[in-house]
Amino acid sequence: MRHPSNSNSSGIPASARSVESVAPKRAVRGSGLQAVLEYALVTTVFWPMAIHPLISQYVFFPLLLMLYTLVCTYRGGLTRPDQVPRIAVLACWLIVASVLVVVTWQQDETLVGPLTVFVALWPLSAYAFFINPDKSETLRRLKRGWLWLSFLAVPLAGYEYATHSRIVESRIPNSNYERAAVGQEHPIVLGTLLVAAIPMLLGLSRGKRFLGVVVLLLGTAATGSAGPLAVGLVVGAFTILARPDVNAQRSTFLIGTLAVVTTGIVTYLSLNVWSSSLSDADLDSYSVQYRFGLYSLVPHLLQVAPFGFGIAGIPPGEFMLSSGFRGLVDVSATVDSEFVLLVGRVGVGAILICTAAIILAVKALKVNRQLSLVFASFLMNGFTVALHAWPGIAITTGFLFAACAYAVATRRSGGDAIASPSSPP
Repeated sequence: MRHPSNSNSSGIPASARSVESVAPKRAVRGSGLQAVLEYALVTTVFWPMAIHPLISQYVFFPLLLMLYTLVCTYRGGLTRPDQVPRIAVLACWLIVASVLVVVTWQQDETLVGPLTVFVALWPLSAYAFFINPDKSETLRRLKRGWLWLSFLAVPLAGYEYATHSRIVESRIPNSNYERAAVGQEHPIVLGTLLVAAIPMLLGLSRGKRFLGVVVLLLGTAATGSAGPLAVGLVVGAFTILARPDVNAQRSTFLIGTLAVVTTGIVTYLSLNVWSSSLSDADLDSYSVQYRFGLYSLVPHLLQVAPFGFGIAGIPPGEFMLSSGFRGLVDVSATVDSEFVLLVGRVGVGAILICTAAIILAVKALKVNRQLSLVFASFLMNGFTVALHAWPGIAITTGFLFAACAYAVATRRSGGDAIASPSSPP
């Protein structure tokens, strides 16, 4: 049973709140630069194609994160002097990481993406949250920027959908102009980002939540991405129906149970029902059955390579799907499921990573519903989206993983105000 005297609606202990409210806040230099970098980061996550003609994402994002983590480390050192030496250590580590990325770029372009994610983007984005001296303000700024960019993208997506055109051309050849992408590399990435904005509407009145959810779902529909749209409907229903005084314990139990049941069903279907031979006859049925075929290969992948095939992932020509619409499909060139992609690279390690992520998302519900549900929306979209194959999404998931881990470990949200009705978007 919850005791109102000991916690608030975000799950923050009263003792922690009283300490935070009494402790004097010290102004720390560099807050303006940190805010500028945060807005720059969230903008380029939404519009990577705006900068890609000038500089590759796989160079720009690591450099931006390097600068951001150095600023956060410096500002943290001003309030906690024992952290000042970390600047030198971090700088050396980042130089080594950058050299690895450049060397790999010159040798094998297929390794640039995954190496950048594993060596730079995931570690740096997670470190950026932990070292951040103003977690609460950062989450407010990121939420504000994310919502503004999401609602800006919706009419632009509608324009692309209606005119069958592109505002910014992608670096990836894609002739299907009936699907909106706006500033993204692929329509499914834009759909994933728009769905992640839906839980950020929590705290508004139910009428405003309903209107916001409808608008974001219309934008997602314009991308023609069935997976994100399905996730958006689920997350949208929860966002609209959620009560301000929702019992976090009950929510955690229900969503945790749903996650366990869903995992069990997918495991059973992968082993006993789904097959690598698809019975598709057109593009729509292929798009649906392709994911089922991918998951049917997971047991075979784990049997052949229990610890994965390494950073290069699934080898070309060895794992195929038989499609009635497209013939033989090489999985190594088309895999677009985060879990399957990770299984191909790290084997059983993928199960550990995904299990940890699900547990963190569920447990974080007790502390910060918005943070938890935004992370959960990415995890659910991982069924049809290779999350770490896209730099912007990779950075976001790494940051959210760290934020949920911090919330669960400390029982503090790092920004509980983003779940407060009094906090404007």
